[in-house]
Amino acid sequence: MQVEARYYRDHTVHRTLLQNPEDTANSLISCGFLRKEGRSCVQRDELFRYYGGLYVISGTGVYIDAETGRRWPITPGCVVQRMPGVRHHTLVDEGSGWLEFYFCAGARIFETLTAMKVVTDEPVFFAGESREIFKRLLAYEELMERTDDFRAQELLPEFQRLLLYLNGCRRTPEESDGLQRACEMLRQNYQVGLSLEEIAEACGIGYESLRKQFRQAYGCSLSQYRIQLRINAGKTMLLDRRMSVKEVAAELGYCDTYAFCNQFKRQVGVSPGRFVSDWGK
Repeated sequence: MQVEARYYRDHTVHRTLLQNPEDTANSLISCGFLRKEGRSCVQRDELFRYYGGLYVISGTGVYIDAETGRRWPITPGCVVQRMPGVRHHTLVDEGSGWLEFYFCAGARIFETLTAMKVVTDEPVFFAGESREIFKRLLAYEELMERTDDFRAQELLPEFQRLLLYLNGCRRTPEESDGLQRACEMLRQNYQVGLSLEEIAEACGIGYESLRKQFRQAYGCSLSQYRIQLRINAGKTMLLDRRMSVKEVAAELGYCDTYAFCNQFKRQVGVSPGRFVSDWGK
């Protein structure tokens, strides 16, 4: 993905949650662009006290779990997650033209996001090289720029939405063009009663072949993937507090509120009402 030259620079935005400004591991919230070249491209035995994520715009490297030695290749389109308390190495290939957009938040925020099932435990996943993702990241940075420390608490819902969006873009680099098209159709039409057979036909893939390819690439069925897209969108709508549970169910294409609430509880573990009371403060 080509981006304008003006983004190839180090630029960060930091905000502090004033509730506990001296506790840096829990008051931090930041984002920005970072390059890594020369000696700075090797970072060993890193141990974050907070949650740090990044989207790779250009460059290559590898993430290594320092405890197990497991390795994840890093390429453009990857999202790398640095969990609090997990020792790791990040090795960036020198001369690869590395550019990342990073986003960080405090350890307690991470714990909340984990409980909400917004954050997965996989340190590296592939979201794809996408102008839409890049625009979403820029919008988040611009919001950070406009928000001072006194209103930094207002950034947390948008941070949650950003992570939900990135996880909703998850896919494998090896998937075929037809499979990519199917994923895109599901993302754009998750609230519409478009049959999976119609999606397969539009992508030029046989339905049974699409089912097998999708499960192999994502580890879940097409139906499960669409359900997760709907539930993630539902979480965002509920946290906005501008829509009732009934309105969210209708917006997502459910036949009635009961069907939405039943599926939401199976996926999240709590009802939509309980989810809002626990996390919508």
